[in-house]
Amino acid sequence: MSDAGTAEVTLESLRDEVQELREDVREIRRLLAVRAIPGFTLPSREERLAGVEELRRLREAILKERGGVLMPSSAEEIRAMREERSDELLRSMGG
Repeated sequence: MSDAGTAEVTLESLRDEVQELREDVREIRRLLAVRAIPGFTLPSREERLAGVEELRRLREAILKERGGVLMPSSAEEIRAMREERSDELLRSMGG
């Protein structure tokens, strides 16, 4: 095949790929489109800000209740529980 023929095949292949990508993008947009729910409306800016303020008040109440100490991360507790379970499994297998 000549260089011109190879270039044409490559160009056609790229066009096909671009077309497939366009179709994929259309499908993704369709899937992500906000679905209308009867009777549902998005909260106004004021309602969203009021929600944020309510979360702040809740956070402050939790901090006050806990003596100003934030709740510990559960990651360390989960890690410890996993290690404990692994140890139990190893012991049960005679290890």
